Amino acid sequence: MDRQLITDAPAAKPTLLERGTELVRVEAVLERGCLGTGGLMVIEGPAGIGKTAMLGAACAAAQAKGMRLLRARGAQLEREFAFGVVRQLLEPPLAEADDSQRAEYLDGAAGVAAALLELPGAGGDGTGIAAGPDPPFAVLHGLYWLCANVSSSEPACLALDDAHWADSPSLRFLSFLLTRLEGLSIAVIVATRPREAGADAGLLAALATDPSAEMLHLAPLTRSAVAQFVTDGLGDAPEPGFVDACLQATGGTPFLMRELVGALRADGVAPTDAHAAHVERIGARTVGRSILLRLDRLPEPAGRLARAVAILESGDLRQAAELAELAEDEAAAAADVLAGAEILEPGRPLAFSHPIVRAGIYAELASGDRARGHRAAARLLAPSPGSNDRVAEHLLLSDPAGDEWVIERLVQAARSAARSGAPESAAVYLRRVLEEPPAPE
Repeated sequence: MDRQLITDAPAAKPTLLERGTELVRVEAVLERGCLGTGGLMVIEGPAGIGKTAMLGAACAAAQAKGMRLLRARGAQLEREFAFGVVRQLLEPPLAEADDSQRAEYLDGAAGVAAALLELPGAGGDGTGIAAGPDPPFAVLHGLYWLCANVSSSEPACLALDDAHWADSPSLRFLSFLLTRLEGLSIAVIVATRPREAGADAGLLAALATDPSAEMLHLAPLTRSAVAQFVTDGLGDAPEPGFVDACLQATGGTPFLMRELVGALRADGVAPTDAHAAHVERIGARTVGRSILLRLDRLPEPAGRLARAVAILESGDLRQAAELAELAEDEAAAAADVLAGAEILEPGRPLAFSHPIVRAGIYAELASGDRARGHRAAARLLAPSPGSNDRVAEHLLLSDPAGDEWVIERLVQAARSAARSGAPESAAVYLRRVLEEPPAPE
């Protein structure tokens, strides 16, 4: 099948170009899930190539087929948050279920895993649960049955974005689930970067290289798609030299094209050969500088809120407002401004439009400001129910200061991680305790 040009999105914001063949393959994997034979697709490509947009299209297709959609996203800040991705996937169906339905979901081994991970409706904190001689296996086995129970009444699509930032226990569970997908009404769609530094390469490779996995490598946009992108963004058909300059500046990466066209539109640059030099000048900026330039044009509260959300990575309005030292109504107005500038996603909770946007803003923070911001975020999140792991993640990124409160929280997080079958996370927390350090006694 020839590559197709897809232009269903609004003219000013093309989202999927030249992905028709890929969407057909996604549909086939979803269909296998609907038929009860299970399916896994790994969407792979570098940052900005359009993995998130493709995953969004897959989610829309799954919902159109009547599948239950369970979504999660890996986050740089939460790599040591044991089973963080699993919680994102499975907490919503448990929280939304009525008592009878929740009892069905948690029947048997599923209830043991849910209690150990303190999932909604499981009751208790898992300390009195008998998990057998091998707690890690008990958790993985129970999570498998939880997925099987949730998908028994309607097929389910498990969609994971930014898997290269997912925590190791969650990736281990996906590998465990993969070998047992046959006979389940589940399709798993995973988006990841190749060989991302800091990722658990072995676990990701196990997913990508499994014989049952469908690999989807996203290619850069071709010259004709770049021309279409410029036409949609600037309102006029570009001249050949202008198209060549855009392709050279971005390499056909959709995210970089969107940033470039937005900057060209803001500067009033017409898509003519005479203006091709402007493309080279603007394209020479790093994405981070381009984003910061856009941020600098916004009111000062918007910049403060964006930097607070960069520390939190995502969060509710009240938390971000407090960290940014803004009144809540002032922060709400700033969030709307940031959404209009396509820095934040519209709506709540507050989240960046793309990980590259967050990375650009976060990277410009001084290291001392980042460390202080994470310590403040930990203090801010501490009173919230179920926040232990998020608090610990922020404390890992703070500077040691001999703080007993930090030691107590990290030891508590380590105990919880060990109890839920994630000893590697417990070790990370305890190593950070030694850096604080604890009192000699």
